[in-house]
Amino acid sequence: MRPRGSKKKTRQPQSDDGYGSEEEVEEVVVATRQGRRRAAPHVSDDDDDDDFETAAKVEDSESESLEETPIVASIRALARDTSGARRQSKPVAFNAQDPTALTRYPVDSRLTSTRVYHGIFQKLLRTYFYEDYYGPDPGATAAAVEIFRRWIPFDVLPSKNLGEEGSSVPSPWVPEGFETSQTVQMSRWYSRYEEAIRKGTVAGPQTELVSKDTASQYTMSPSRGLLLLMGTGDSQKQHLLSPNVPITFSDSGSQPEDNTEPQKVTGWIFDVGGLVLSVAWAPRPKAATQVIALAVSPFADQDFDAFQDESSAEHQYHHGIIQIWISPDDSSGSGAVSSPRLWRTLLFNWGRVKKLLWCPAAPLATDNHVGLLAFLCGDGLVHVAAVAGDLTTHKETHEMIHHPVVSLGFPREEDSRATSFAWGGINRIVTGHQDGSIALWSVYPRVCLFRQAVHHTHVLHLATGYPSQPQLVASHPVSGLSAFIDLSNPGSEISTTTNPSITPQHSMLEWSDHLQGFVSTVPSSKPLNTAVGFFHSRTFPATPRKVLEGDVLLSSLAVGVHHPFVLTALLDGSVWACNPMNRVFLPRHAPPGWKIKIFHHEHVPRARFAGAGQVHPEPADEPARSSRGISRVLQGFEPVTNQGPKAIEFAATGKASGAKSKRKVRTKTTKKTGPRQTGPAADDDDDTTMYADPSKLVVHEPLSRVTAMAWNPNLDFATWAVFGMASGLVRIQDIGIEA
Repeated sequence: MRPRGSKKKTRQPQSDDGYGSEEEVEEVVVATRQGRRRAAPHVSDDDDDDDFETAAKVEDSESESLEETPIVASIRALARDTSGARRQSKPVAFNAQDPTALTRYPVDSRLTSTRVYHGIFQKLLRTYFYEDYYGPDPGATAAAVEIFRRWIPFDVLPSKNLGEEGSSVPSPWVPEGFETSQTVQMSRWYSRYEEAIRKGTVAGPQTELVSKDTASQYTMSPSRGLLLLMGTGDSQKQHLLSPNVPITFSDSGSQPEDNTEPQKVTGWIFDVGGLVLSVAWAPRPKAATQVIALAVSPFADQDFDAFQDESSAEHQYHHGIIQIWISPDDSSGSGAVSSPRLWRTLLFNWGRVKKLLWCPAAPLATDNHVGLLAFLCGDGLVHVAAVAGDLTTHKETHEMIHHPVVSLGFPREEDSRATSFAWGGINRIVTGHQDGSIALWSVYPRVCLFRQAVHHTHVLHLATGYPSQPQLVASHPVSGLSAFIDLSNPGSEISTTTNPSITPQHSMLEWSDHLQGFVSTVPSSKPLNTAVGFFHSRTFPATPRKVLEGDVLLSSLAVGVHHPFVLTALLDGSVWACNPMNRVFLPRHAPPGWKIKIFHHEHVPRARFAGAGQVHPEPADEPARSSRGISRVLQGFEPVTNQGPKAIEFAATGKASGAKSKRKVRTKTTKKTGPRQTGPAADDDDDTTMYADPSKLVVHEPLSRVTAMAWNPNLDFATWAVFGMASGLVRIQDIGIEA
């Protein structure tokens, strides 16, 4: 039987020679077959077997009639030309007769960048973030507006008068009396732990005080001092630093000739005799004495020449030390003016300390307990030690730790060594491992509560949302996608960024409780990435907002606890401070704000100007030859525009506008004619420097870099910060400004 003819003339797709291709013919045949199947009688699910046989006969008859259709035969005959070559197919238009047909993607993905976010999260829009980030609760939105009103007038540094404003909480996102309640819970939990030790249900920590001779096998005692030049650019003074002996400096950087402390104390600087890998302030909200923990390792650990010279000797890499410094407060209440001193040195045989953090909850002031200190060692475990003692004593002590409070990790799994960790509360620690997994631990009782594979490589950075959102965890691998996970529902509440990144540097991920987000390096696989960005916890992978861009590669990062200000250290030894709100919340057309260089540290080892490896052109004097090296600390810088180096250069020369639109698009047919032009004209036409500044790859002296930084978490000293440098210098400074 012949099919009923259609009144509408069939429109056939055409090729270049007027005939349709074979693929187009097959698509037309399929569309015709689908249209004929719709004409079949309706078969209900409730019909009997005869109805199914009838429907099958109808389909068979239609398929036979379709094969016998002369239109189909003629179309197939016209699909091939005389040579039999197959023609190139063209996209088929949407078939209005078949509602189930799918249209092809109209744009080639190679010619456009497909967005993974839309609406207010686009990079071009920066308005109404209060409702989108902190809403729809009116109270939360009002709190965000109040934070913005409070801190936006300060461009680069926080105010010193934080304790006079009546607020006793770290941020508006925690209830009043939060620190007091955490202290009470901490004391109750630790009392239960001590009760379990007395009953014998758990093994308690084993420590002993050792003599100075025994501790000399672990501690570093450099035979030479360090020559220091400190002050502003036009007035620097020379000092010879002895190990563990601090000197005082002020804003002008001058030191009185009679060695008396100046009336206006800004901070201190001292030499610890080794690489400072990690620093941390102990939380002591209402205590007068401030406590700092320093992770120090010998210079030979990162000195290739020294390692080669001592390759035949046995390296005691299993020895680890932690220095605890204290800084008493002045009774007048004007701030910590007493010179810091080394109070205790912790010794153990678990390897070098890579990272250390105090428990965020402080013990009661009446206890002799200073706090719980967690540190990651070379054995791949996170050890927790209880630090206790009389802080008023002036005698330096050495404590050997044989057994800690607890050791967290998987020692039986060789590929699961801990590579990073962070506190998630009083009794919670989150660890990142070598195999890319993240685990949640209970300190007492020691239980692994959760473990999940998140990354494919080492977890290099890890941070939690404590205190307001301790269940939120962000992590960066060595290479791959940055992840964000909610531990309250880790099976589904997880997201990652869409841009793979390479992060070879530690200490580049921090939580900002004021802004309710994470501050870290912007995910990028480019080796010249020097941008620091902000990632809100509600829209972590979709809204990276640039906070600061460095002139050279980054080395360390720190975010305030009682304020939102960010410190960024670079490999050239400079430390910068800025207010991230000026870049995150202000509209795009607004000025980018300001940033200021706190200080600039430079170091020249003794091998550069003395010995067989001398590279310095001028001969050194006697103080330089007798020292371990020369360090220079410059301060007194003015604020500059918070932009990258090339953006400032283009803005000054007037090339920023329209430079991108004037780029020449080179096609395959474009050929170079004549020799390549050199000189300033060639540099003007080359726009590659807009995206990659080669000066960022300059290799600086390794001992000049700032390796670790930390803001003070206590309200009365919230503007104090500690800086650890690879040369062995430690700088404690109050960088707040008067309101």
